[in-house]
Amino acid sequence: MPSRYATISAEQTARRIDTMRDTVTLAAVLDIYHRLSIDAFNDTHEDLASEAEAATGTLRELIAAGAPRGLNDSARDIHAIDRMIDTAVALRDDTANAYGRYFHHTRQATEALEILIAYGTLIEAADADLRTGLTAA
Repeated sequence: MPSRYATISAEQTARRIDTMRDTVTLAAVLDIYHRLSIDAFNDTHEDLASEAEAATGTLRELIAAGAPRGLNDSARDIHAIDRMIDTAVALRDDTANAYGRYFHHTRQATEALEILIAYGTLIEAADADLRTGLTAA
């Protein structure tokens, strides 16, 4: 079921990549979800805390995997980020349901989603360069 909240536009993604590229890291998303899991637990939103903690585990695995070493790794990374984006959409929706649509935790969950989409855009561009650019030759 698609999210009932606003989607992240291509313009937002491009703006983040162009003006805030240093924030487009999995570590930034990990930090947001880690803080969200702690706050949700403290605010007695145990399900949300568990969901955010599970997302941090997935992000730690992605970070530990490091940079792709070839076309298969690159395709696997794209697939993993696509799944993580789906998780981020659900987590943002669940955060909004727990705290309210305009609460600061919901804004942070939206920022994490925006960062993941930008990150996915960058790794897809890198994959395209790997497949068709000078690196492929």
